[in-house]
Amino acid sequence: MGAIVGCKDDLTSDECPVSYNIDTENTYYLHGKWQFVGFYDSQTGDIDPPLCGVIESWIEFTDSSHTASGSAYKYPVVYRGSALINYFKGSYLPDTQKHEIQLSETVKTKVRGTEQVDGFESRFHNILSTVNQYKIVHNELFLIPENGNTQLRFVAIK
Repeated sequence: MGAIVGCKDDLTSDECPVSYNIDTENTYYLHGKWQFVGFYDSQTGDIDPPLCGVIESWIEFTDSSHTASGSAYKYPVVYRGSALINYFKGSYLPDTQKHEIQLSETVKTKVRGTEQVDGFESRFHNILSTVNQYKIVHNELFLIPENGNTQLRFVAIK
């Protein structure tokens, strides 16, 4: 097992690295809860970590179906999560053979934060809204947008 720390070289007080170990002994699947590690640049390998905060950012892909209607519930199963101070939810349709995923629009709470928090959440949701593929490497999940090099990188929460 190796240790990974998601952080910039020039760490400021506004950022928190996420420290975790790589688990090469277990198999991980999309269904489950994942802690956000950072914005991952697939070309450079750099990780831009989440801001420090009381609430961590995470996403959970459930196996729960829903009975609600609307654009956030057009797929059969539900995902939910938190991006620092606001919670979000929607539905998804995975293709586990091709590692493709379709995410609905998200329904989000609307708590206003600092300019940095609002900027973080906007960036997170802008990327999430264009995700169409995923990759799981050991205990890490990468949500890959249709365009662009910046992916959302997560680690499994046990």
